[in-house]
Amino acid sequence: MIDSFLSAARGFGAIAGFMVACYLGAACAGHVLIRLLGHTRFARSRLQPMPPARQMLGELRGSVLAILLVALLLTAAWLMGGAQLNAVYFSVATHGWVYLAGSVVIVATVHDGYACLTRHVLPRAPLFEHLRRRRPAQVNPTMLAAWALDPAEVLLGAAWCLPLASVLPLHPLAVAAYVALLSMRNALCHLGYAYCQSPPGGATGTARATALSLRA
Repeated sequence: MIDSFLSAARGFGAIAGFMVACYLGAACAGHVLIRLLGHTRFARSRLQPMPPARQMLGELRGSVLAILLVALLLTAAWLMGGAQLNAVYFSVATHGWVYLAGSVVIVATVHDGYACLTRHVLPRAPLFEHLRRRRPAQVNPTMLAAWALDPAEVLLGAAWCLPLASVLPLHPLAVAAYVALLSMRNALCHLGYAYCQSPPGGATGTARATALSLRA
């Protein structure tokens, strides 16, 4: 029993640590490359100045809390995979590298579809109205706000991962790759810049939508 608990704790620590590292790495890289080194080049695309440090610390706390909650769900999926209770697998040779890469695309598609459903198809449901009222107001947010949402909204927004892991064979490397990509996208979209006029929607092109929301 103790060994199982320690194994679960180590798994959670590894998953949470990786997610926090991706989040901070993407936020720092975006700040250095866009705001510092690209200050002159992207000056015309800049929508807002840097906010006070106090606000950024609040964003950091909110994002880390959200990451820990998502890490709990991913740890549950990992443990269920170890117990053969879902479709998570641990040997790349089982399905090959091509399938592993394709599963990253599938995960991104499912996530974007689920996000679209919760934000646009069901916005008037009482639960979503309640969550929207509870959502922290992000006035002039920064890259540190990439994951900063209300805890209930975080859990609802990540609830798709457990059902997906039950029907779609997923390798931890595929999940890790998507987490890294998502962290980079979130940081990019919260830097306060409009990078292009009409980028495509979806997992790789939400900069315009986010930029427009930052104007408010």
